[in-house]
Amino acid sequence: MIPQTLFRAITVVSCLIASQAHAQSPVPKVMPLGDSITRGTNDINYPNGSIPGGYRKELGTRLGTAGFTYDFVGQKNDNAAPGMDPDHNGNDGFRTDEILANLTAWLAVDPDVVLLKAGTNDILQDKPVPTALANLSALIDAITTNTPHRRLYVSTVLPITQSWNGKTAAYLNGNANSYNSGVRDLVQTYANQGRNVTLVDMNTSIVLTGQTPAENFYQPGDGIHPGQAGYNQMGTIWFNSINTTGSLFEPPPEGAPAAPTGLSAVIRSATRIELKWTDKADDETGFQIVRKTGSNGAWEPVATPAADSVSAVMQDLATGANIYSFAIRAVNGSGHSEWSEIVVGALPATPVNYESWRDAQPGFPALLAEEREATADPNSDGVSNLLAYALALDPLLFPTVGSLPVLVAEEGAEYFFHYRRSKSAMVTCEVQISTNLEPGSWQTVDDSEASYEDIPEDDTAEEVIVPLPSGGDASFARLRVVLD
Repeated sequence: MIPQTLFRAITVVSCLIASQAHAQSPVPKVMPLGDSITRGTNDINYPNGSIPGGYRKELGTRLGTAGFTYDFVGQKNDNAAPGMDPDHNGNDGFRTDEILANLTAWLAVDPDVVLLKAGTNDILQDKPVPTALANLSALIDAITTNTPHRRLYVSTVLPITQSWNGKTAAYLNGNANSYNSGVRDLVQTYANQGRNVTLVDMNTSIVLTGQTPAENFYQPGDGIHPGQAGYNQMGTIWFNSINTTGSLFEPPPEGAPAAPTGLSAVIRSATRIELKWTDKADDETGFQIVRKTGSNGAWEPVATPAADSVSAVMQDLATGANIYSFAIRAVNGSGHSEWSEIVVGALPATPVNYESWRDAQPGFPALLAEEREATADPNSDGVSNLLAYALALDPLLFPTVGSLPVLVAEEGAEYFFHYRRSKSAMVTCEVQISTNLEPGSWQTVDDSEASYEDIPEDDTAEEVIVPLPSGGDASFARLRVVLD
């Protein structure tokens, strides 16, 4: 049993670094992939040989209007219309083999949706249709292998209404029709294998002649790349294909748990954010939490709380980029739920490191240099400077009742370690227990079930309450403070 005793803190200075790995994003990542038409090129009628945004502008507008959240991804961000997400993988002049050669690098961002339109340059450069189809098959296979969460939409190539490189439009269109026939067969073959691939028959869906000349799909001088109205048609056709599913994400598999709801973020210190949520499932085996740093960071997995958890503390957050986004989903043996809503936590813009805190303390300028060190105790009250910094105390005044760590016994022989903690200090605090006070006997307590309470009339600190493990022979507890 652990006696109800007051324990002093042990101060240790160290540096902590957390590792990260890649994870699927809670915002669907959509990759426009292909050639100059994916980029939005037009050779004659528009400034700089392009139409800003191409079909991507209309697609993005329609997705947003319909309530879809999305993130266009790709290695390029040129030819964007004002206000649109600019990223894409549209490459002028690229054939199917050239797209295939770059695919592995491009897929490193792990898109959830790929919009593939490729083959026009194979036709224009008079490459054998069977070769182009073999490349397309390899593209479909690579994009859909071992990626059950990913959806691939494959477009047929557009009609060609002008001669090119000595070849007539009739000749080029003959090859385009042969290629498109193969595209339809390939998509059906892979779909029959259970691949998540959908045909977007752009060739037969577009309307070449509009009610006015400006609404024609092609404009005079370029019968390969669409005009503005043509790109708008393409964006609408892509959208209609996506919209039939109702979501950019592949739905959770049968038997997956319900998604957690009500995710919220509470700032607990300069380097910690507490997440809270409502557990809506009774069959999850745990949760997965992902985090994004800043506005342009990648989503990364950071925690896997146990089943039935309703909170978790994100610790050791970097203070340089103080905006963090989080999302959570439940998991079990059948798969994972949908993601929760995304919540954003903003850490204090100016966290206070130890040196800045020390230099701001009244009376410290008169002290000797060694009395201002983190481990020093200039007024001999048993509270080091570092502990005063971590607990938001005055280092030159004796602590008041209730301001130091203490054990509290509750009914049922449960013990809780209470301590106050500065909201701006750049420290990590650990509660440790021991059976005999020997140096190697201290064990760090899991504080994932800790709770946090505001301190009345003190917005500089909070109270942290850590439940101690029941049973066992531990008789001593302490607080370990580590500078971040």
